[in-house]
Amino acid sequence: MVAAQQVVAQAGQRWESVVGDGDLVVMVCRREEFRGRPRASGTWAARIDAARIDAAGTEKLGVPPAAMSPVTGPQNPRWYEKTGETPQPGADKALDKLPVNTWVRIWPPNNPRLNRAWGTTVLDPARDQIIQWGGGHAAYSGNDVLHYSIRTNRCSTGSFYPELALNWNRSMLFPPMPATFSGRPYAQHGYHNYGFDAGSKKIVAFSRSAGRFYVYDPLTRDWQGTFGPQFARPGERGWTAIYYNTTCVPTPGGLAAWMPERGLLRFDAEALAWKKLPVAGALPQMSVDNQGIAYDSGRDRFLCFCRHLKGNVTACDGKTGKVSLLAPAGAGAVTYRPRETIYAAHVDGVLVGACPKLSDGRAYWLFYDCAQNAWLGLHLPGKGVGAGFSLGLMYDAKRKLIWAADACLNLAVLRLDLKTAETKPLAKEIASLIASLKRGGPAGHASARRATARDSTGAIPQAATPGSGGICPWRRGSPRPAPGRRRPATCLAACP
Repeated sequence: MVAAQQVVAQAGQRWESVVGDGDLVVMVCRREEFRGRPRASGTWAARIDAARIDAAGTEKLGVPPAAMSPVTGPQNPRWYEKTGETPQPGADKALDKLPVNTWVRIWPPNNPRLNRAWGTTVLDPARDQIIQWGGGHAAYSGNDVLHYSIRTNRCSTGSFYPELALNWNRSMLFPPMPATFSGRPYAQHGYHNYGFDAGSKKIVAFSRSAGRFYVYDPLTRDWQGTFGPQFARPGERGWTAIYYNTTCVPTPGGLAAWMPERGLLRFDAEALAWKKLPVAGALPQMSVDNQGIAYDSGRDRFLCFCRHLKGNVTACDGKTGKVSLLAPAGAGAVTYRPRETIYAAHVDGVLVGACPKLSDGRAYWLFYDCAQNAWLGLHLPGKGVGAGFSLGLMYDAKRKLIWAADACLNLAVLRLDLKTAETKPLAKEIASLIASLKRGGPAGHASARRATARDSTGAIPQAATPGSGGICPWRRGSPRPAPGRRRPATCLAACP
């Protein structure tokens, strides 16, 4: 029982199990809180006696070694061939007739709509397909990769049956092995730690359980194993930070990654290794789900967006590595998560996966205009997909389209024309709110009236940042507002 007692004392995750002396199996669930409420905890034990076999049960339910049961539904790759009407090559020609500045939903007839939650979706421009990897936790836990063909409007998966979570670990957050029995990675939230590499035409993805990167080949539709050093072993300092915060972005020279404590790196397809890029200065602090990165191909620079910068943009030159703050006009109005950011070359700007309502009560997509160094709101009607934690934005340079996908691969596509789009400069949005407050207009909470301290860029100077004391009930770290109270519209221009 010594081994079992150690596990009881050191149970570091939600579930742990061990075999002790005398074939005694002990399983432990630690007690923890979730949203302020305690979860159940407990300890279970069972003594396994292999000599006592249930002959009748074995006869009825037993199977020989290496037996496999048939796989049906979307977990069988053949399901996609048999579901929906026959694919029609050239289905993408309909995209030429899309209206401008309007989101249009795309409906593949064999979309399995499995919840591959909490990640992103990437474009494979070499094969005109959209690729989605993710899931795990309480979502779909198969480690297959979902493909969508733009040419045929059909979905498909890989060349293997997906390996699903075992009963003892439904969440797949803390698997006991670095890989499955076949050497593939476990299903996990994709976050932004995977992307398409133009040099190798393959997907590079970080594995939380292995602490290193895997390569997936969209041509053979299978995982090809890991490469490079182990960035951190599970449980070590920095392990979860790499998994949660690593943010990948495609570039013509190869997939780049912004990593905590490592700066910018680019994937070398020939050497199968990450190579450091020059960074002369400090990149912003990273925080899970609160940053995004885009590659400005027209100026060969990386653009870093962080929620705590309140719309200020950090640029890193692709050649020299010089880091600079751009201080765009209207920055003070951008108080939303920029976790999904995509540079669209034909409009020379970055579309952010956030669509807040502004002062006129209508929703506007956030857009950073690179040429004008200014934030705009774009009113884009139509049926899009939700801007949540599983939104993926992709730029289709070949067709000059922007694709959006959610966790279930519900798709929408946008033909953006900035010249004819309905735009709202966010600098004017701030000015109008401040003027309204000065006139005694819309009543807001106390910190809203401090918006008059903003500088010409719309950002709050450090000295004028509202202090502590819980004045603003919506400010992080302050007391929560009373039930039923709504966040006032003036928060848009006022909250730090």
